[in-house]
Amino acid sequence: MSCRAVSKREVERRGKPSIEFYDHNGKPMYYCYGWIDCVTEDLKETCSLCRQNVIYAQEDLDKINGIK
Repeated sequence: MSCRAVSKREVERRGKPSIEFYDHNGKPMYYCYGWIDCVTEDLKETCSLCRQNVIYAQEDLDKINGIK
C-alpha cells in the first residue's frame, strides 16, 4: 500500500516510519507518523484518514488480539 499523501502530491515522501508492535508470527507492523499541516498545526487530513497512520495502531493490535 502506498502513501496517499505522496500519491496526491501533498508531500514529497512518506512520513517517519514506526514499528508499533509485532504480530503473532513475529512480523513487525509498520505505521507512519504522517505530516503536520503548518497552517492548522494538526495532522494533515489525508494522513489522519490513512489506516497506515500510527493513530490506528492500537485499534489494529486489538483486532489481532481479538479485543473489541
